[in-house]
Amino acid sequence: MPYDAGVASAVCFELNNNISGGRIEKIFQPAKEQIILQIYSKGERHNLCIDADANSPKVYITSQTAENPPSMSMFYSILRKYLMNGKINSVSLVGFDRIFEFKIDAFDEMGFQMPLYLYAECIRKQSNIILCRELPPSTSLTPPSQANGANNQPNASFVYEGGAAAAAEGAKKIIAALKTVDFSMSESRQILNGLVYILPSSGDKINPLEIYNPQQKPPSQKGVPSADGGGCIPHIISGSSTPVAHTSRHPLHGRGLDENFLVDLENAASESPDIPVCDWLLSKYQGLSPLITREIAFKASKSLKDTAISTGDVDKQTLKFYFNELIEKIKSNNFTPVMLSDENGGLIDFSYTDIRQYGSKIISKNFDSMSELVDFYFYKKEYDNRIRQKSQDILKVLTNSSSRLNKKIKLLEKELQECKSKEKFRIYGDLITSNIYRLEKGLEKYSLENYYDTVGDGVLDVPVIDIAVEKNLTPAQNAQKFYKKYNKLKSAEYHLSNQIELAQNDIVYVDSVFDSLTRALSERELSEIRDELKESGIMKSVKPGKTGKANLKSKKPQKQLSVSKPNEYKSTNGFKILCGKNNKQNDELTFRIASKNDLWFHAQKIPGSHVILVCENTGKTPSDIDIEEAAKIAAAYSKGKNMPLVPVDYAYARYVKKPGGAKPGFVTYMNFKTAIVKPSGEISGDK
Repeated sequence: MPYDAGVASAVCFELNNNISGGRIEKIFQPAKEQIILQIYSKGERHNLCIDADANSPKVYITSQTAENPPSMSMFYSILRKYLMNGKINSVSLVGFDRIFEFKIDAFDEMGFQMPLYLYAECIRKQSNIILCRELPPSTSLTPPSQANGANNQPNASFVYEGGAAAAAEGAKKIIAALKTVDFSMSESRQILNGLVYILPSSGDKINPLEIYNPQQKPPSQKGVPSADGGGCIPHIISGSSTPVAHTSRHPLHGRGLDENFLVDLENAASESPDIPVCDWLLSKYQGLSPLITREIAFKASKSLKDTAISTGDVDKQTLKFYFNELIEKIKSNNFTPVMLSDENGGLIDFSYTDIRQYGSKIISKNFDSMSELVDFYFYKKEYDNRIRQKSQDILKVLTNSSSRLNKKIKLLEKELQECKSKEKFRIYGDLITSNIYRLEKGLEKYSLENYYDTVGDGVLDVPVIDIAVEKNLTPAQNAQKFYKKYNKLKSAEYHLSNQIELAQNDIVYVDSVFDSLTRALSERELSEIRDELKESGIMKSVKPGKTGKANLKSKKPQKQLSVSKPNEYKSTNGFKILCGKNNKQNDELTFRIASKNDLWFHAQKIPGSHVILVCENTGKTPSDIDIEEAAKIAAAYSKGKNMPLVPVDYAYARYVKKPGGAKPGFVTYMNFKTAIVKPSGEISGDK
């Protein structure tokens, strides 16, 4: 994972510079495991994103807009209750790990100041967001088993070095957590409301920042308890000259890198000379990612330029030098945010320092800030995946609907083909009726002259046709049977043709929703597509449970979101161009927002967005360049976006009508012109 402790240190340093002292104005929860705090600081508003997704947990300042889903979680409500209008006192990093601590000066119901702590644990499967408050120093911490009078051995998470009084000093009590962990899920660390907050165990790895200074002495100040019950882990404030130190566990802490690094390296080289340096660093020191350890090994290998050089082959002093260099950059907050991509633009990795191990195979791009890099990287890398996951239900409904409609059309066409033979039965009825005077009941077939199929001019040239009949019916009854079958097929042909046309229109509509789904970029837009499908009858509004209608009464109505805004562009000459992103928005744009003298655009005969070139009240007439740019946007936001050229029809909005009962997005138009353009979502006067 590229978001390692070094990246977290860089982000933490930026957060202290940007949001410390800021006030929390708004709180959003755009995703189940994501919180965004809108903070007003130093005359600017910053969106602090705290993402606890197990695949890529991270903390950074984002430039993306945030919105809330229709239903809110309990954790979100608690955050709003405690953190709204709170002031960010400081941002710190716990040890050299991906655990952020936000100290927030909030206020209780009486208006008194109440310090709160928001922990963001960006540790993959253990990722979490936890809100805590300080416990009074006199608070006694009693294990639940003893409080209940049980004789069970106390849980390890409640045993602290120095006893209850020592543990209570600076201890935090959990108010709420995004992900709760009970005793059945973990015996060493529980995360439940009301319990004491315990930091995740860092194992036996050494904090490289603590052993960097050879003169550093082991600190003795008590601090936040750790999950392994063996003392307290170090707590370093990134970007600050004053570390909040806690009791060290590792015997090498405080002895200095110069003394111990070479000793440990020599021991590793003698015990396992073939182990790669990158693997040794990764297993020995806390907070380093595989990318960084490979880079250190690459630099230490000198002319060999080998990222897999072993501890037995590497030059020890050179390795120490480059390891010292990295630590010095981190401690002095000298970060170089860099993103790595291949020649095709595919994202590979990112880091807080220059990466040279890939040589000319990759392209490096520097960013001004680490948050900007993280925002760009994960937005491009993960946002499509996240939206795709949220839209799986819509995609499944559309896929099933398209498959069902295609199957229906095939069956209808097969039945329609059978109706083509209807004239044969009318001819049978006519021939039997014209020869009824010489036909008798009881015959299995009638041999009659077919006057509808004459070959020559004479009577002798009329062919004879054998008509199979039912012998238990009279000739008149057999004739009526053929007439009835003819009328049935004639009526079926009419209705089948209508059904096929309706099914084909439904397929066009489903294709248009498919096209809208490819452009959906937020939960609100997905919600609009769901509402549209429910109104069209393609998606069920409510799925009743076992209790049937009782479920509908007990279920609380969800908050309805307003229609999202269309994309907005500016043409070369300053005309506003509006582009809808789904059928519901297309109707809103064409029939509510657009004026009668605005120009309306749509790709010809293929699903796509409605585009409006705003001309009303501008006092100007759009030029050919403005019309071409609007047409290019209409082509880019259509199913033909990958075609070299796309025909786009445009007309005044007053000539665009919606037939009664038509599905969302379906319109008819007249008095139009056609422009053939190359699809392009970028114009010179873009938004």
